[in-house]
Amino acid sequence: MKFLANLIASLSLLVAATTTVSAAPLSAEDTTSILSARAVYPVKGEPPYSQNLTDFKAAITCLSPTIGAAAGGVVLLVHGTGSTGRESWLSGPYTDILPTLSPGFDVCYLTLPFRALRDVQVSAEYVVYAVKSLSLKSATKKVHIIGHSQGGGVNPQWALAFWPSIRKKVQTYVSLSGDFRGSLSNVTDAGISTGKLPVLSAALFQQFGGSHYMAAQNRIAPAALVPNMTSIYSAYDEVVRPSSSKLDGAANFLIQDVCKNPLLIVDHFLNIVEFSTFALAYDALLNGKADASRFDRKRCTTYPNGSGKKLDDLIPQLYAVVADLASIVLTNKAPGEPLLKPYVCAKGAATQAEYCGDSGYFP
Repeated sequence: MKFLANLIASLSLLVAATTTVSAAPLSAEDTTSILSARAVYPVKGEPPYSQNLTDFKAAITCLSPTIGAAAGGVVLLVHGTGSTGRESWLSGPYTDILPTLSPGFDVCYLTLPFRALRDVQVSAEYVVYAVKSLSLKSATKKVHIIGHSQGGGVNPQWALAFWPSIRKKVQTYVSLSGDFRGSLSNVTDAGISTGKLPVLSAALFQQFGGSHYMAAQNRIAPAALVPNMTSIYSAYDEVVRPSSSKLDGAANFLIQDVCKNPLLIVDHFLNIVEFSTFALAYDALLNGKADASRFDRKRCTTYPNGSGKKLDDLIPQLYAVVADLASIVLTNKAPGEPLLKPYVCAKGAATQAEYCGDSGYFP
């Protein structure tokens, strides 16, 4: 009995010690770590992530190994369909010149999975995570978004629409040739006239002007969702018509009008390196929205800050367009447009319940 009593006493002391340890207050470092971990997840009422956090993290590349010291905050670059973060942005003005301009910016770029050719609803989750995680490190506690094509008019807009908790974390949103109302209208028109659309990637089906995806996006987000929104586009864009890039509530700029040169040839892909586009984007970063009254027309032919960089210097970056086009044509083909995610119907952005599902395609 004495042995049993001693055993019970020992166990009581062990329980008391364990309770004391577990009740000890967390250190400031532990508390910050836990809060940061929670901060990257969707909040209550928002769709949960469908991908692993490790995949989201791996998709972000920052030019500096440490970020947070640049007074201008973090700039997140989002590439378009068929491209990668490296192909679209590296060695261009947004990675080579922007970090050198006042007040200083930490520049990071996303590389969306499968060259952004699969379900764009999933690609939007990468934007959500990037904004949430990078805002924690940014000097301003917010993130600037600059996106091209799908990365300008689709992924960020969808992310802002269905994960509204990130809106307060977005300082500026700049769209370059963004397709807010769809793209590739010539392919769509041809498909309608023949009764058969070509076999393409899921992302292309979703970005057709008459797609269910585009209908849902424009039902729930027909206008700018953040106050500091700028959209820049060209009359000579062969992929996205200017009318698709223009967005209510945004500061909208047709490059040819800004430079007062109707013969200024800037196609869909050149817009990511175009002089005047970069100047307008930089103005937006400084002032919230770009403003034509602040635009210096010499920026139609030169980059700011005396960089001396010319379009000829960007030929390696432009050659990447060939890889983009090849990937669009040859890879990641899908039988049709993916069904809308269940959260789209739950939010009333789709008109019929059968339009939504976790997997599958529209007939």
